[in-house]
Amino acid sequence: MWALGHHLLLALGLSALAGAALRVASLAAPDGLERALAAAALTAAGAVVSALALGLVALGSSPAALTTAALVLWVAARRLPPPRVRALDELGEWWAGRSLAGRAAAGALTGLLVLYAAWLTRYPYLGVDGLSYHLPDVVAWVHDGRPGSQNEVLSLIPVQSYPLTHEVLLTWFVSISRSFTPIAPLQLALAAILAVSVRSGLGALRVPAPAAHLAAGALVTTPLLVGELNGPLTDLPTVAWLACTGALAAHATRRPALLGPALVAAGLAVGTRTTGAPGAAVALALSAWAVQRRHGLPARPLALGAAAAVAVGGVWYLRNLVQHGSPLWPLVAAPWGDPQPPFLQRFDVRFAEVPAATLRHHFDDYRRQLAGGLALMAGALAMPLLARRREALAATGVAVALVVAWTLAPYTGVASGPAFSQLAVSTIRYLAPAVLACAVAVALGARGGRRVAQIAAVAALGGALAWNVVEDVRAGFPYVPAVPRLAVALAGGAALGLAAAPLAAIPRLRAPAAVALALAAAAALSAGAGGYVKRHVDTGFDDAAMVAWLLDRPGFADGERPVAQTPNVDGILAGDRLRRGTPLLSPHEPCQRMRRRARDGWVVIATSPFPEYEALAERAVACFQGRAAPAHQSPGYLVYGPG
Repeated sequence: MWALGHHLLLALGLSALAGAALRVASLAAPDGLERALAAAALTAAGAVVSALALGLVALGSSPAALTTAALVLWVAARRLPPPRVRALDELGEWWAGRSLAGRAAAGALTGLLVLYAAWLTRYPYLGVDGLSYHLPDVVAWVHDGRPGSQNEVLSLIPVQSYPLTHEVLLTWFVSISRSFTPIAPLQLALAAILAVSVRSGLGALRVPAPAAHLAAGALVTTPLLVGELNGPLTDLPTVAWLACTGALAAHATRRPALLGPALVAAGLAVGTRTTGAPGAAVALALSAWAVQRRHGLPARPLALGAAAAVAVGGVWYLRNLVQHGSPLWPLVAAPWGDPQPPFLQRFDVRFAEVPAATLRHHFDDYRRQLAGGLALMAGALAMPLLARRREALAATGVAVALVVAWTLAPYTGVASGPAFSQLAVSTIRYLAPAVLACAVAVALGARGGRRVAQIAAVAALGGALAWNVVEDVRAGFPYVPAVPRLAVALAGGAALGLAAAPLAAIPRLRAPAAVALALAAAAALSAGAGGYVKRHVDTGFDDAAMVAWLLDRPGFADGERPVAQTPNVDGILAGDRLRRGTPLLSPHEPCQRMRRRARDGWVVIATSPFPEYEALAERAVACFQGRAAPAHQSPGYLVYGPG
């Protein structure tokens, strides 16, 4: 019952935040997809700001405080004028206007989302970065009540100085639910925001619907983004909020007040990862220029949006500037500030410095992770020659600039030494904003003009989508369900979409149906809360043997016995209900204290191919040599503690 109660509380808090955000968004856009996108950005910003504000008094992880704050925001928003068009009525009218094929397609997509939510909850493959620093940040804040505070969770790399907006947003969900189950649904929601943003933004730019739909599909199926659906990773959120920024900026030329929510979405993108900054700046600058020419800039929405953007995204850069002298520290150091950490200097190589060596080592990785993104890049380069229009040339220029910026970014090139050479693979995902820009450049070629450009644009977008789907299916477990399951979900969803057509058109059923769906979602999430750690083991991740062994130890599952870790942290060891903290042992931890930790609980020592990390692990092992043998040993891990 604890899980159901917490997840119902989450449904209540999220509904309150979304209701308040929709009321505010309706001031800028009384209807349309742009209103929904503005509300999504404002909802996320409300969660982040409330968690950060309550964190100042150590209540940023209190389920009661967070839910109360959401209700207060909802009550405050009720003082605003009511929307001229109710969201449920607008949705009902949209549904009633769909053809049978349109309803079947909508149902099929819904069935696919439901299947993915169930699949990702059944097989939570969280990824290396997700387990080693994104999730440990969340766990630390759940326990200290101060989201955004700086906790050391990874030796040698001060990840606590990275932009942390997505981790704070995830903390809002995890703190109220007291479980890890919201991770996958949140990532799926962000994928939906990405798809809707691309479709809506391209529609505002007068791109034909078929090309806009293909562009949205080609982006959301890119393998490097599909691989982030079930982990607390940040490239998918970055590109989703970046696309939201672009869509709202495009609609702002008709509805200038949308520049405010566009700034908020930009703050979310930049606060999640620095890779979102260049694209967001271009989209906002172009939109502001167009709005100024046509209407004049709206002062109040801009001021409020800028303040919110700083609160949700700029705060990390300001903190780094004050603490270390560079807003981009530790990735980029300023001459007058703190130097870059020595470990990061070991593999700070850019693609532009060693392009041939990087491609020679990792060409297959680029092909697998980017797949159709490569076709979009080629299409973007060709489009100005085919379309012969200024907007096509400008869009391609932006896309090329983003790709070039990536080649000049730290860690994108292959570093010397086998332990460091694989790190260039992880930075392929930083290309996601450039892939988004390339998709926009290709799609603009389908907007009027020469017939050959229209055909080429649709062919490139369709080819990219097909290539992505092939690579996604090849990736298989645990990223993508088997093809028969996908087919059943699509067919079942389509059938339900057709069957629900008459019911959805009845106005009096809309509100009860929305409430029922919210309750059903909360119940489904609560059902997946228990056994989450065991299901993580079932994915066969590198830590599976170690986690499975701990699950069988008395005092682990209920969170009674503590776990300390070095030289990095595995966030899943917090347990299903996050009752246990996951502290990182200091490199200077006295051996006597470390041995006492092993008597009271467990000390988990991770081995590593990196010499610096291996030295830290060896120091910890030396504290036990001659005094205790490992209670457990598996590839990559030693555990000391009660056998």
